[in-house]
Amino acid sequence: KRTTKIKGIFTICKLQIYCLLSFRIKRRVYTFPNLILNLKVIFLRDKTWEAQGRLEELRLEDNLLSSLTNLTFLGLAQLRVLDLSHNQLSSLPPGVFQHLPSLLTLGLGSNQLVVLQGGVWQSLPSLSSLALESNLLTSFPAHLPPSLTALGLSDNSLSSLSPPSLSSLLSLDLSGHTELSSHPDSLSSLSSLPLLSRLSLARCSLSAVPSSLSSLTSLSSLSLSGNPFSSLPLSPLSSLSSLRELEVTHCPSLTTAHLFLPSLASLILSSNPSLTSLQLDQVPSLVFLNISFCSLSSLSLPPPPP
Repeated sequence: KRTTKIKGIFTICKLQIYCLLSFRIKRRVYTFPNLILNLKVIFLRDKTWEAQGRLEELRLEDNLLSSLTNLTFLGLAQLRVLDLSHNQLSSLPPGVFQHLPSLLTLGLGSNQLVVLQGGVWQSLPSLSSLALESNLLTSFPAHLPPSLTALGLSDNSLSSLSPPSLSSLLSLDLSGHTELSSHPDSLSSLSSLPLLSRLSLARCSLSAVPSSLSSLTSLSSLSLSGNPFSSLPLSPLSSLSSLRELEVTHCPSLTTAHLFLPSLASLILSSNPSLTSLQLDQVPSLVFLNISFCSLSSLSLPPPPP
């Protein structure tokens, strides 16, 4: 048997753990502000963490957890970061996170979640970052905490968008949703997110830049990588007057790009093997440009400042 020491305090066998209990050695309870479990945990007993009130960060990723209850995280009132990614969770009961009032970051990516009930998010008044990538979600999660600033939904099965009112949301990742190519106009619903500044639509099988993007005037960062574009025309990107970062890489069909983006500071167009013509004469604010691994034969740059 191989054993692993945790901070020199005790030794625990590296086996599959079916029921994780509080750590007790010589009748003393040891608490850890930051705890990373690299074990294959299958089941967490209710109130497992009741004596671990000092924990601020708990990482349980890459285990075999398939279920949680609304008592699983009892006692973790100081927890700020919880990572449950790469487990086998297919559902979450209402109130499962109700004992985590200080939680800021929650990772639920790479599970098997299909539907998330609104009650899942109750009592999370400070949650700012939620990662739900690589699940089986078919609709935008409802009743999300209004404090949310970053939401990751990449590689799910969303066929359309109807985001709830999230007045604080700054960053949204929708990459990998090939279903959006059939309903590109649904992106206009994102205009209900008044502060949205970062958006990823990478790998969405979009054959053209959606015209509905023109309504997202608050965007400062946009990724369109991995789509089958043949060109990047002036419109609709020219409507994004606040855009400062644009990434369009790994688009094998992209041949031409003509941009009018006066505020753009960073442009990444690398790894577009068919790109032969690039017009940047209307992009005067560039400070970073990556056009490596392209086939450019024509390049137009902005004139020098007076």
